[in-house]
Amino acid sequence: MSPPRLLIVNPNTSEAVAAWLEAEARRVAGSVFEIDAVCAPSGLAAIETPADVRRAARAVVATLAAEPRATGAVIGAFGDPGLDEARAALRLPVVGLGEAGILAAAANGRFAIVTLGAAMRAPIAGRAARLGVADRLAGIAILPTTVAGLVADRAAIAR
Repeated sequence: MSPPRLLIVNPNTSEAVAAWLEAEARRVAGSVFEIDAVCAPSGLAAIETPADVRRAARAVVATLAAEPRATGAVIGAFGDPGLDEARAALRLPVVGLGEAGILAAAANGRFAIVTLGAAMRAPIAGRAARLGVADRLAGIAILPTTVAGLVADRAAIAR
């Protein structure tokens, strides 16, 4: 019997980001899942604003709907574009990186979020509130780079 197929959808068009997501998922999951990462055809090089999240949501849901072999999915962006829509429209378990990260961090008490895109500060705070963990969110720090900058020099950000 083949392992369940986990589909990771990168909501932007960066193949490099999709490759990172797939490599990390394979590293963590080993052979437990068949893992594939794809880019949703959002037309967006990066997702850095609430408008980008809304635009990418449509492409993410369409990508998931077109993948009948998937037994579960991960939306590979912290803004979780299309997460609520996918859960409502599809008969497939779907996890968002942002939601999962916030809930995991909050399970251990106070936490902070370090991210990209200053325009995403309020939506991230709103997500924490909707998840019932705003009282544990110590702060949101925005890195002084863009998604494109991170992709171009991932090692520099890690230092």
